[in-house]
Amino acid sequence: MRKRISILLIMLAAAAVPTWYAFTHGYRSRTSYTCVRCRAIQHVTTFFGRESVRVEETDYSRWFAQRQPTHAHQWCGCGTTMTYYPLAVGRGCGRQHPVWQVRPEWQRAFVETASASEVESFFAALDSPDRTVQQRAIETAFARATGEPK
Repeated sequence: MRKRISILLIMLAAAAVPTWYAFTHGYRSRTSYTCVRCRAIQHVTTFFGRESVRVEETDYSRWFAQRQPTHAHQWCGCGTTMTYYPLAVGRGCGRQHPVWQVRPEWQRAFVETASASEVESFFAALDSPDRTVQQRAIETAFARATGEPK
């Protein structure tokens, strides 16, 4: 009889801990990052605290890899984290990097028509911690891609 009670208590504890964790911390979360240079998308998902990372290639990232085969990814956040709870979904919104405002095809149009020094200046501006500098780089790329005056 004591053995059965002990087994029952162990089973209840084994079920209670993940349930408590899921209700207090969420059982799953996901967010995305993009590489400033090649625009590959990194999806980061956690499931009960265990993180998995998947990198999604895009048309632009495949084109960029042919043009510049080696580069260190410079990941910047999308600004949103979705957290899943047993009875709800939470959305945490933070600061989104301005590169998310530029469509990859606009970035490609800019990179194709700009000089090498302009492209490097563009990427350096996107890496800047100053949001004003980042925004100016985005506006420059947008104007070049759409043919609008800056």
